[in-house]
Amino acid sequence: MTYTYVDQIIVNDDGYYVLRDTETITGHVTVQIEESVRLDIIEATGEELYDSADGRIAVTVKNGGTEVARNTELSMVESPHFRPLSNGVALGRLAPGETATATFQTTVTGAEEAGLYGVDFRLRYEDENDNPRQSAVRTANVSVTAGPQFDLTTSTSALYVDSTGIVELSVTNTGSQPATDARAHLHSMESFALLSSGSSLGTLEPGESSTARFKLEVPDRGLDGTYPLSVTVAHDDLYGNTVESETMSTDVSVGPERSFEVVNTAQLPAGSTQTIELTVRNTGETSLNDSEVRINTNSPFETDDDTAYVGALAPGETATVSFTVSVDSAATPKTYTLDTTIKHDNAFGENAVADVETAPVRVTESTGGPLSIGMTGLAALVLLPLLVLTGIVFRTDLGDRILP
Repeated sequence: MTYTYVDQIIVNDDGYYVLRDTETITGHVTVQIEESVRLDIIEATGEELYDSADGRIAVTVKNGGTEVARNTELSMVESPHFRPLSNGVALGRLAPGETATATFQTTVTGAEEAGLYGVDFRLRYEDENDNPRQSAVRTANVSVTAGPQFDLTTSTSALYVDSTGIVELSVTNTGSQPATDARAHLHSMESFALLSSGSSLGTLEPGESSTARFKLEVPDRGLDGTYPLSVTVAHDDLYGNTVESETMSTDVSVGPERSFEVVNTAQLPAGSTQTIELTVRNTGETSLNDSEVRINTNSPFETDDDTAYVGALAPGETATVSFTVSVDSAATPKTYTLDTTIKHDNAFGENAVADVETAPVRVTESTGGPLSIGMTGLAALVLLPLLVLTGIVFRTDLGDRILP
């Protein structure tokens, strides 16, 4: 140790002087270091750690001190990114330099980006005098991944205005973790009526895809065009808990309503019963499958033959069908209309009916002849022989009664 002291003070008429001297001495001090326990983190690893999921952290610790730690218990300390669901893992006795491993279930929160995140641990123990102690908090870094990520593509089948169609949703796991028991869910939208909203995708490994099929109905007041679909994809984490993706949007195309037109004008004379031919054209953008043409008659027409089978009718294709129709003899010669529809099968084999279109039918003047007498005349021709026959029988019967 070196120190300075005042050696002399000299006083005279001019004032005074202070003389100082410095001296160094050497000595020895005995320092006693008390035994202690120190928590050291050797290694920490994570399993399926990603945001909003429950994963697993395994940590290996060492007693880096000089004292034996008894009845030890390792705890994971809650932090902004980790919320432990299992805690207080007993490690038993830890001698100086001895290691032990503990595993914790934890929920990952707020880890929106992949990277290294700090996780804190503390050791509780009893010292050699059975006094409860706890170590300082030690921090280890673990890797958090982005988890399963999803890419969506869509295709449609028979999805058009005033119809029931199919949306096929292809889901690809673009993340680094498997999506166990994945399932897709469509959210309600004004543009569609969801006839099915959930579909299982199975387990999607990284890079793997699966397709979900949904049944949608587009109302008759809808418009053709492109519409967004809102989709979430859920899966199970390591512990079987449901993890949902953020709501994603993908576009689907809705075609115009299925339509047809009658491209010819049929003709028949008043008072006749004849076969007329109607030629229909598919003016829509998709085929009409298993289709049949139906007519609805009103005055002056009558028919018992109101349905004609067509089959498949491709876009732009025409088909000619025939019906037997009677027209009243009193019908005014002019062009009338028949209400016409086409019934067809949708993508699910269910019956659908296109909007009513009119078929022009030209009624001409009666041409005379046996088939132009009209419905009233035809009835008279049938009834007259019956009346005559009845009269003959009546007179014969009456005569039999008068004669002796």
